[in-house]
Amino acid sequence: KVVSKEIVYSGTPRIISTANTKKTIMLVWAQVREAKQYIIYRKKAGGKYSIVKTLSKGSSIWYDRTAKSGVKYTYRIRARFSGKKYSGYGKYAVVVRLKKPGSFRAYAGSGCLTLSWSKAKGAKKYQVQISRRRDFGKVKKYKTTGEKKMIRIADLDQGTYYVRIRSVSNTSSSIWTDT
Repeated sequence: KVVSKEIVYSGTPRIISTANTKKTIMLVWAQVREAKQYIIYRKKAGGKYSIVKTLSKGSSIWYDRTAKSGVKYTYRIRARFSGKKYSGYGKYAVVVRLKKPGSFRAYAGSGCLTLSWSKAKGAKKYQVQISRRRDFGKVKKYKTTGEKKMIRIADLDQGTYYVRIRSVSNTSSSIWTDT
């Protein structure tokens, strides 16, 4: 879990990080001193910004539970001070809501491993990691591109391997599949 403790003493809220979680998009921003509220704006690609959430002072993290899989969103945040005083808009963040690939299967052969999965909406490519360790220390990375939903990894020594896959777009990545 990511939590921001940074406080900006003037100016606008700054988005520190974004991430796809299992069911949401997470936004984390730097707080602004004297802010009474934070107003989060969102738009779809080609659309107009609208307010999706207003949060109280002290907030620095929010989960967008209404984001649809495969859709590209742009977020920006504005602080409201006492009365009708507002900050400017913070720098925007672009995120594609991506789910992890589904129907993940692994088939072991003689010195090789064949992996297949179903397409995740919005994914441009997939990243595959393989390791001898459950914690994925000393990872061997294999990348696939485009619509490819299968990879064959050859020249493996006999033994136990742990594998995980995630969906990737130009600006975002999903969480990893379970091993």
